[in-house]
Amino acid sequence: MLGVAFVSHSVRVKPEPGQSLESCAREARYGALAGTMQPGDLLCFAHHRDDQSETALMRLLRGSGVRGLAGMPARRVFGVGQLCRPLLRLPRSDLAGYAHHHGLAWLEDPSNRNIRFERNFLRHEILPRLSERRGGVAAAIARSAEHLAEAELLLERMAASALASAPGATVEQIPLALLLSLDRPEQSNLLRYCLVKLGAPLPGSARLKSFLTALADHRHDRATSMEWSGWSIRLYGGTAYLLPDRTECSAAEYAWNGAAERHLPGVGRISLVQQTGGGGGVLDARRLQLPSDHLQIRYRRGGERILLGGMHRPLKKLMQEWRIPPWVRSRTPLLYLDQKLVAVVGHCVSDELRADAGQPGWWPRLVREG
Repeated sequence: MLGVAFVSHSVRVKPEPGQSLESCAREARYGALAGTMQPGDLLCFAHHRDDQSETALMRLLRGSGVRGLAGMPARRVFGVGQLCRPLLRLPRSDLAGYAHHHGLAWLEDPSNRNIRFERNFLRHEILPRLSERRGGVAAAIARSAEHLAEAELLLERMAASALASAPGATVEQIPLALLLSLDRPEQSNLLRYCLVKLGAPLPGSARLKSFLTALADHRHDRATSMEWSGWSIRLYGGTAYLLPDRTECSAAEYAWNGAAERHLPGVGRISLVQQTGGGGGVLDARRLQLPSDHLQIRYRRGGERILLGGMHRPLKKLMQEWRIPPWVRSRTPLLYLDQKLVAVVGHCVSDELRADAGQPGWWPRLVREG
């Protein structure tokens, strides 16, 4: 009647040891909703002030910091669109009164009465008792969450300013000198800011504290890293890299005629772009007959050598000289022709197939995922 499309999705929830059913169900719901979003879409949730106070109280009991205690944001990026909570300042009683007055019907989730779940326990057992003792509890907690949201905004601005002060710094790559110039709270704030911008889950306080302690004692000849929930922070060559975990690529191999872009799972997209020689990384178009000559795309397995400057150089040592981080080396595509290594994508082409200056050639371009 209203011309509004209805889409239904089913999700399966299987918590891992130590995970709560509530959080897993929420993540599954949000994942399903994000998958339906189109660029520019606005998704509205009906969360209200009582929901906000429950969220803030739950996070307080879990020992959350400023970001967690700020509760649910009124608006944030969600998938390829935006998530909006326009009713966040209104109490549940006002919304229920409006619905009853206008004869609106709604479905009640039967699990909402199950006090085995923490939110329902707070909603039905704790907050009513607090309200008996002190009126306006939900409003007071929600107001505190608003104050903390303002404090979180200031912390974000501080982190953004620190990041902007270091040339070449990004949310994925933070110069170690910048981190070490900050005190412990500022380090923690900067890392959390970058992880939020990357859409990564935040590590627990104890794990982050342990990492920052190790960071203070870091030496360039010793690996220092932190891993959690499919993400990691790794130090290499004076830089802290914030990375999602990737699957191992070493056994993968692909045939490629170079005629079209090729997707490399877990790595990115590779293509050949016409370019004249002279840069050292361009394949000679006269000696490489495409698409009749078929290239093979592989990854490091150990022992590879490539002809450079008249010498067969070990790829392992070359990658060290190029200062490629260890976790990137195994995901750097190698091009083979007739079982011979002819190019390390993004770095060099062998003497046998390199285009001379001014000669027509092909430049292997890699656009990495994430």
